[in-house]
Amino acid sequence: LAGMQKWQRFHAADKYIVEANSFLDERLGSSALGKCDWAISIASDYAEAWKCHGDALYILERYKAALVSYQKAVALEPKNPKYWNNQGETLYQMGNYAEAIAAHDRALAADKRNGAARKGRGLALIGLNRYSDAVVEFDQAIALDPSDPKSWENKGLALEYLSNPTGAREAYQEAIAVYDSKLTAQPKSPTMWVERGRVLSKLQRSSEALAS
Repeated sequence: LAGMQKWQRFHAADKYIVEANSFLDERLGSSALGKCDWAISIASDYAEAWKCHGDALYILERYKAALVSYQKAVALEPKNPKYWNNQGETLYQMGNYAEAIAAHDRALAADKRNGAARKGRGLALIGLNRYSDAVVEFDQAIALDPSDPKSWENKGLALEYLSNPTGAREAYQEAIAVYDSKLTAQPKSPTMWVERGRVLSKLQRSSEALAS
């Protein structure tokens, strides 16, 4: 009976989480936060409700509060790599690069093929000026998922810091190729067009970047 009641609470909370995720897709953090609050009021022992709460606070750039929500999610599901990566990304935004790496390490302990953890480690290593180590992480992320443009773009950034403009250009061109492929399938994705334009500007293809 207790298990059934728990499932019913989680199922009821999911309704608000789905609505919150729609707001998050539009980057409407305040609207999403209200829905996540409802989900938590129904099921405060539901990790996904706390993740939802953290995601809304993250978009609002309230990183300390977001970290607390992600910590509550991970306390409920300590073997879920997603929640550890959420913590790592938030710690990165707070400038706590060594702590960010430790959080991504916990994600990798739960799932050694977790590409998001490799990307997160790479960004934190850039923050620590460990650019060669960062390139290694992005290469591992690319090996796991070569169709992730962010891994290619971040590799390009690390190579720029290493004064390797040729390598950086090649990585940025790979990122553009991936965006072009994805935009064929999702031509109306505003986020992807903006991100593609950002990479084009790094290649100094400004007219194309403006068009994107």
